[in-house]
This record gives sequence, structure tokens and C-alpha cells, in this order.
Amino acid sequence: MRTTDLRDYVSFGDAARKIGIQSQYASRYVRGDDDHANCGSDPALGRVLRFGGDPADYHDLLIHEDDVDEFVTRVKAAKTKEGGLYAFLNRKEESNGS
Repeated sequence: MRTTDLRDYVSFGDAARKIGIQSQYASRYVRGDDDHANCGSDPALGRVLRFGGDPADYHDLLIHEDDVDEFVTRVKAAKTKEGGLYAFLNRKEESNGS
């Protein structure tokens, strides 16, 4: 949910740091990013949470302070689930044969 009343909002970077990933990567899971074929699970983990700004502009993205822990919990749960987001976030670079 977007809002124009930004009282009690914090930088989205606060949530990203709790997840252990950069804001630019965490922001794609706010509303889902259809461009990521490797996400077999539903990446729209921000459903019904309160955000200020546009997830496409992660520099200015805000999240309501009461929703930070819920978003972090959702991403961590998806990250540990086998396949989908887990595979995407925890993939290892393939060896180049050297």
C-alpha cells in the first residue's frame, strides 16, 4: 500500500540490512519483479504492507516502521524455502573451468 503520509516511515535500507542483502535486490520483492524467471515462488512479498515511494527507486523507498519485521520475516522465509527465491538468492556462480 502506498501513502502520502510518511510519518513513522523509515528507510527501506533498514529492512534490507536485516535481511542481509542490498536495497536494490530487496526492493524487487516489494511488489514482485516479473523479469526474474528464477523466482519460482511469488516474489510479491510486500503485499498489504505500507511503503512510501516507488520500489523501482530503491534509493528513496520507505517502509513503515511497524512493517519492517514482517517484510524481513517474509523474505527470510522465502529465502530458506527450497527452490524459487531460495535458489535465486543463494545461487553459486558456475565454475568457468579454470
